[in-house]
Amino acid sequence: MKNDWGGHVSRRRFLALSASAGAVAALPGWALGAAGQALHAGGRLAVLLPGDAPTVTMPLLAGLEAGLAPAGRDRSTLIPRYYGGSHPGFLQAVAGAGETGCDALIAVVSVGRLRQHREALESVGMPVLVLNAGTEIVRECEIGAPFAHLSPPLWQADCALGAFAASRLGGRGASIVSAYDAGYDTHLAFHAGVEMAGGGICNQFLVSGNGLDEWRSAFRTVLREQPDFVYVAASTVAAIRALEAGRLERRRDVPLLGTAFMAAPDVLAAAGGNAEGLITASPWPDASSSGETPLDLWYATGVDAGAAILAATERPLALTARYRTTGGACVRHFPSHAVAAPAYLSRMQRQMDGALYRVTEPLPVGGAVREAVAGLQAVPRTGFLNIYPLTT
Repeated sequence: MKNDWGGHVSRRRFLALSASAGAVAALPGWALGAAGQALHAGGRLAVLLPGDAPTVTMPLLAGLEAGLAPAGRDRSTLIPRYYGGSHPGFLQAVAGAGETGCDALIAVVSVGRLRQHREALESVGMPVLVLNAGTEIVRECEIGAPFAHLSPPLWQADCALGAFAASRLGGRGASIVSAYDAGYDTHLAFHAGVEMAGGGICNQFLVSGNGLDEWRSAFRTVLREQPDFVYVAASTVAAIRALEAGRLERRRDVPLLGTAFMAAPDVLAAAGGNAEGLITASPWPDASSSGETPLDLWYATGVDAGAAILAATERPLALTARYRTTGGACVRHFPSHAVAAPAYLSRMQRQMDGALYRVTEPLPVGGAVREAVAGLQAVPRTGFLNIYPLTT
């Protein structure tokens, strides 16, 4: 499927794809609390949001509203509550969300913050639906009632991307990670995918800042090992610098791969032609272009989460959820947080008219990929608490 980067996948089309995929198929209700309550169509949902990240909260809320309001169904009411970065500020916001009398709480938090404030979140007296960018692999100690994780399996897509790189591009890769991204798990999942496919990472480099010279130095360092490909974990400003440095330092015969946030709309708009050749992976066939307004990863996350919540209304509890997202069939096993979902490979290519186009194809995600990711559940968490991506 080829998509004009100028954009012709509208929000209406995105939602139509989601509906045609059967997004309201059988998903069990969130009867996860001690009271065993379930959600109801047209119910009230408190949403706990980071107060300092409008680029996250605005498209996410829009996506949730869209996913929760298909034709012919009662509209759910979203009640936002914003938290700050401080410990007291977060606890105050959690307490405020608990006082809303809602049917459930959608907690837009990192898994690290969930772990730190688990007791406070458990005290709200309602099911807690954890939602973030999907850049963190949930550890075994971070699962269990009253929590249900609805985040997209972005880590799984990166693992599949690593397997693709090792099997199709060559067995020796290099990895450059921004310090702002080092506290999340996408690069670990990518490395696991490379190793699963019989490859290896010959050089790793951590970039501490956003300066162009730092990123150029990082590329020069890893390229001395003559890798078959270079993977970059970066977002926002760091991703823009990485793409510019990659164009200046990388030979065209060395493919550049990156996290899905390397291809976020704001990054691509700023990077321009520097993004040519970039290869990324995500759970959606195209999650970054639409007709008039860019359709970003957070909007897509909200749409899929809203559809999953809607499918859960007034249904009995089950340990496994089976439903369809815009990307395709999704299966979640709540006790282990195992997720089986599709992934899509995207390449930024320049066409004859000079514009960059996104060329998308399905990326195989089999049991081996899920096993490789599951093995990372035992890796200690770094302690990053902020929602991804960090504002830089």
